[in-house]
Parts: sequence; structure tokens; C-alpha cells
Amino acid sequence: MNAQITKKKVFSGIVAVLILMSLTAPVAMAAATAPPLVLPDPDQNPNPITATYSEYDLDAPASPALFGITLGGFSGSYSVNTNTEYLGWCLEYGIPTPTTNAVRLYSTYATNLPANAQTYTDPLTPIVANGQASLNSPIPWDQLNYLLNHKQGTAKEVQTAIWLLIWGEAPFEVTDAVTNMLNDARASVNFVPAPGQIIAVLLYIDGIGHDPETELQETVIELTVPPYYDRGDLPDGTLGVPQSYPTLNANSGPSHLVGPNLYLGQCVDAEPNGQPNNEALGDDPAVTAPSYGTCTSTDDEDGVQRTPNVNWTVSTGGSVNVTVAGGPGCLSGWIDWNGNGNLTDGGDNILDNIPVNTGTSTQTFTVPVPVNGTYYARFRLYPVDGNNLCTTTKTPTGVASGGEVEDYQWGFTPTAVTLSGISASSAASPVGIVTILGILLGGIVLVRRPH
Repeated sequence: MNAQITKKKVFSGIVAVLILMSLTAPVAMAAATAPPLVLPDPDQNPNPITATYSEYDLDAPASPALFGITLGGFSGSYSVNTNTEYLGWCLEYGIPTPTTNAVRLYSTYATNLPANAQTYTDPLTPIVANGQASLNSPIPWDQLNYLLNHKQGTAKEVQTAIWLLIWGEAPFEVTDAVTNMLNDARASVNFVPAPGQIIAVLLYIDGIGHDPETELQETVIELTVPPYYDRGDLPDGTLGVPQSYPTLNANSGPSHLVGPNLYLGQCVDAEPNGQPNNEALGDDPAVTAPSYGTCTSTDDEDGVQRTPNVNWTVSTGGSVNVTVAGGPGCLSGWIDWNGNGNLTDGGDNILDNIPVNTGTSTQTFTVPVPVNGTYYARFRLYPVDGNNLCTTTKTPTGVASGGEVEDYQWGFTPTAVTLSGISASSAASPVGIVTILGILLGGIVLVRRPH
């Protein structure tokens, strides 16, 4: 391999409701996927993103990596930094000389990897790695990440195991440490690094090749996986609507450390930042980040539902059904009743630090104004304090050590009539028919989700 690393969503009426129901058919949700890394995009940077490679040392005993790589050419808040040396490894043969090159950065779990960086390619010799890999087979990024989290021996032995894993051959001695690392990695299909573990980030130049005359060296750097956080999706002032709620990280938007032990509804997933959206649908797309539990759709915001057949009025109040997994926990909720873009006015905090347990409960609250129109709501589930109490003050912003945040946009008619309340004295009564049709056409409102 060339030793140098260079270059290269209204609807109206009953029919629309039926259509909506068909569009929300259950879809499986993955249990766990890629870490939510935030990597610089070369297309958003005025200058090329560069990688500077230090001198390698194959013979250094117990060295943590083959060489160091420092990134440059970008600024901002990312999972990688400039002027920080990261541990680096070769994916292809040949040892890189100290040099600086333009690169693109990809998580090894990225769905947008270039086609020629997703599979083995070798124009010279088909490679078969002990029956595990063949020409044009997918690169085993899961196994590579496992290997980097379970190193044995020296840098040379780790590098040898990497080459054997990728290509099925290596120019160096295959020691017991190499064999052990290789066997363990091959037995660890679907390994996903957890927070605090290592994930390899691909420095892409020209694709994974194996021709020393035409292909340039591809490398990876070791990155520590950041904590996974669930975040909100209320509009945050940049979407052309009057309301502007703290949602983005830069505005102290809500974030909850994602874990398997406490969340709302059937699942929770993570996002690298808040996902502002006019209809509070920002984190509804298919899951692309780590998650826990199993949803019946791509919507993980399924833990709070308006209680069926209950009208929200000033005199009777309102209620929601809340489903908790992994309780006990502490529940707080806010509704922006006057639509002024914040959740801190008097009456907005409808649920204040309510103890909840695993299962579904009905939570009631005061409604301060006649309900008519569209409202934004935020609900947050927190871990309990010491002695399983809910005493710590909760707010609609800031970081929580667990649980989940769920944001909603809900629509109401002036009468908030439900279909189950419709009645008529006679089918021949024109007044009755007109009344029913009026309710059908005017009383059905599509809301954020069919809760």
C-alpha cells in the first residue's frame, strides 16, 4: 500500500382519519443503534478538514495505538476537536509517513458511508479471511469496534489483528494475543459501543482498497462515545412561528441521559441535539441513535396521551394517561396556555413533580383558560431523589440524569366534542342530521399524534 495518506403532515373528516390510521401501522424499532456522534461536515467548512499524522512506532511495547492523528480546518462544537491528538490505526497495508491530508470523517456506524468505504475491494486478489470475509463483503465495523475496546499486547499486535480482520492477511507475526483478539472480535457481531467506550471514526480519503499502486491508505481514529441524551422537539425560534421554546442544546433545551431503566411509553431514543419542529415532530424519523425498549412505530414520544372521552374545561380540568417503564420516577408537565412561547407563566406547570410508578396512570390537572385551538406541551420524567422521593425542583429546561422528555402539539375545538358523545333523536330529523354533520365536520381535529 502506498505509504503516504493523501487525497483522495390537515386532513378533515372521517376519511382523513382512516388514512392517517393506515399510515401509522406498526413499524419495528431497533433496540440499539449507532452512537450519536457529531462530526464536522467538510461541505459546511470554508477550508478542508485535515488530518496530520505523527510518526508511527511498531516496536513500542504496550503502545495504545500505532500513531497519533491531529485534526484541523474546522471550528464549532463537535465530538472531535482540533489540536487534539487521537489514537490512530491503519485499515490498509503500508505504514503512513508523517504528513497532512484532506479527509472526511464518518462514524463507523454511519448510514451515509461512501459506497467504496462500505465493502472490501481488491482489484488484485480476492481475499478470504478464514471463511469470514470475501471480496466485496461488508466491512465488519462492529467487530473492529469490539477489537479496539478489548486490545491485547502491543500496538503491533493490535494492528496485525485489525489487518487480519479486514483483509484476512497481515505481514507480521500472528501471536496468541492477535489470535485471541481476532476470535473475540469475530464472535461479537452487532457490538455497539456504549458511552465511555471506544468507537472508530473513519478518516475517508479515497475508499477501502488493497492496491498499493492505486489506493491510498485509509485510517481510523479512536473516539470515546459520548453520553446518549433524549432531547425535545418544540419549535425553538428558527422555524417561522411566534413560539420559541428552549429546545436546542445552546438554549439549555431539556436533555435526559438515556438508559434502559426509566422512560415514558414503550421506548426512548437519543439525539445529539434538540430537534425543533413546528408540529413537535422533530424526533419522529426512523431511529438513528441508541434506544431502549421497543416501539410500535418510529415515534418514541408515546408515553403521554390525552385521556379518551374527557373534555378539558376550566370547571372540570383536564387529564392525561401516562405510561412509565422502569419506575419509580418523578413526572412534571407544562402547557403553554397563552401561546407566548414559554412554559413558565402561572398555570403552565400542570404537573409538578408527581411520583409515578411502572405502568399507566391517569394524571389530572387544572385548566386555567377555555380550551380552544392548538397548544404546545412538554412532559419530563426524572429519576427519583434519595429515599425514592420527588423533592428536587423540576423545570422545562436543563439536564436530567435519566428518564425522558416528550413534547407535543395538541389541537382542540371550542366544544371539544368527541364522537362517542354524538346522539340524534331521529334519522328523519333534518335538524338532527345537520347537527351530526356539523359535529363530524367541525369537531374532528387532527392533532400531533392520535393520543
